[in-house]
Amino acid sequence: MLRDAELLNAVRSWIDARQTDAAAADLISGVEESSGDRSPRSISWILEGPETMGQLVVWEDGRAELDLADIVQGQAQTEQQFIPDRDELYRILERVWRWVDR
Repeated sequence: MLRDAELLNAVRSWIDARQTDAAAADLISGVEESSGDRSPRSISWILEGPETMGQLVVWEDGRAELDLADIVQGQAQTEQQFIPDRDELYRILERVWRWVDR
């Protein structure tokens, strides 16, 4: 099971590996981590394109919230997720990426 610092580090590593791709695609990528004194700690990733944006917040206990928005249509969807393992984490991160980089 992927939890605590290991989960947050896996999120950060995946996003860091995509920063060059994001810049090349003219996407804006921003990451914010909660302070160490907060419990549970979290990491938030926002990826913005010219017409779409995605935000993923992952808490160290495995909970996640996914927001996908179509800026042109003025529509957004929010989903609550639970991340049991690395495969599911990567699936959700890829989903945000594909939504914005289309």
